[in-house]
Amino acid sequence: MKNDTIYLLHLTTEHAEELYNLVDDEEVKRYFSSFNGEKDEIISQLVGLNQNLRKQQYWGIFNTDRVLVGYISIKANLDIIKTQDPEIDTDALFEMLNESPVQGKKREERELLKAPFAVDFVTHRDFRTKGLAFMAIELLKDYAKSAGITALYFDVHQENIGSKNLMTKIGAVHLKDSDNLLYPSGIYELSLKEGPKEIADFISSHSLERQKPYNMARQMISQVPELFNQREILIELFERIFEKIPRIETCPDIESCCLKTEFNERHMEIGTKRRENPLTLIFSIAHEYGHLLQPLPSELEKKPFSREKYLREAQAWDLAEDFLRGFPLYLYHWPEFIRFRNSRLESYLP
Repeated sequence: MKNDTIYLLHLTTEHAEELYNLVDDEEVKRYFSSFNGEKDEIISQLVGLNQNLRKQQYWGIFNTDRVLVGYISIKANLDIIKTQDPEIDTDALFEMLNESPVQGKKREERELLKAPFAVDFVTHRDFRTKGLAFMAIELLKDYAKSAGITALYFDVHQENIGSKNLMTKIGAVHLKDSDNLLYPSGIYELSLKEGPKEIADFISSHSLERQKPYNMARQMISQVPELFNQREILIELFERIFEKIPRIETCPDIESCCLKTEFNERHMEIGTKRRENPLTLIFSIAHEYGHLLQPLPSELEKKPFSREKYLREAQAWDLAEDFLRGFPLYLYHWPEFIRFRNSRLESYLP
């Protein structure tokens, strides 16, 4: 992720000294208690920092001279927007009180897969008031949108005037004040849902590069506007499909996607009828792309409920997964992909 001024790179132990220099600052320690320890303790936090990318990611903010000028992170956080005094489910509470440590850890991991995402950022003392945090958040916004994340949350200390002003600049909305007496702060929400104007502008736009897949993505989003933030993955997917076949058609009255052959020419038919989860449409298209990577089916592979047909479908889903793994969308929505794939494969069993 980069622009003309900065780029974001995952932090590793190679950045230990630079990170310590960044956070060895009274202003930073005032707002981040985790940086109040000894040097070795602070540096040790880098170990395994980006091991579970679905759970948390930390990027260094580097300038064009490759100097670490800050960091920005995104983390699944169950506590950041908890509602006050939620209705207690006594059965669930009883189960929690009686669960083993292993069961408790599994429950927490499941809950984290549904948690909202909180953002933290720090700018080096020598590079503040230069708009670097704003630029980093803009880059993170683009990443989060493509990942299918619909909102980002910020926990800003009441006395951090610079960060509070930044919330206004990026368009984040103040939701509530925290009740933490040790860290009085405000919780802000930044919606990542695009408005009708942005979607309409894209639909009416043109591209001289990748013209055919770009136009196909425009057509798709005109029928399924919920996929606007996934337009880049659609363009890439359509580009690969057009390398294999000359034609793609959309059908708003059906939900399924399939490959068809007419007059010895293969084409893809994409059903754009509204789905409960619009992301599954991308999964379906990727599955058909998987079929395009396979040899033409044998007679046994065409036969309904045959083992050969099932195995061919399973391989196409594996090929779809191979493609999707290269995008943030899969990282954050792999459970939906697996469930959808398994439900579709179930339909090929007798």
